[in-house]
Amino acid sequence: MRLFVGVPIPQAMAEAVGEVCQTWARKLRSRVAWVRPALMHVTLKFLGEVPPAQVPAIQSALEALAAPAFSLAPQGAGFFPSAARPRVFWLGFGEGAPELRNLAQGLEAALEPLGFAPETRPFTGHVTLARIKDAAPGDPWLQAAQAVAALQLPVFAVDRMVLWQSILGPQGPRYQPVREYLLSRG
Repeated sequence: MRLFVGVPIPQAMAEAVGEVCQTWARKLRSRVAWVRPALMHVTLKFLGEVPPAQVPAIQSALEALAAPAFSLAPQGAGFFPSAARPRVFWLGFGEGAPELRNLAQGLEAALEPLGFAPETRPFTGHVTLARIKDAAPGDPWLQAAQAVAALQLPVFAVDRMVLWQSILGPQGPRYQPVREYLLSRG
């Protein structure tokens, strides 16, 4: 099973961002795989291919993880690794970003004893909007990022995380929730 742990984002937010992305998709010559709004989320930890027999141990580790609920404010947009060499186009966060990072670090610590190596790169909470396969010279990527950053997106509650199974297919991936884990209130 191909698994990851993430935070869902509100559907209305994903649809608003998706509309802006579709407007820019028509203006760009780059070869791009746009993320469908229904699949937008914040990845906390990608687990990769996992034997089904290991899933109960993962579920137990996630159940035991004590983390508080918090609010998250969408803010800014950008690129990995950089605007000069865009490979991933993302939506970022302001308020709540430290709490999101703490949740990801807690998850890393909970899963490391099960054989999941900690991520070596610093965690940057984001929603992937597109994967850029081949950036065409002169495409206005910075303007696309400014258009996404200018959206008036509401703060939302992060009150759960989800263990998802990613099922790859000819039409792209499909994410099936395996189990949700509520974060504590107060």
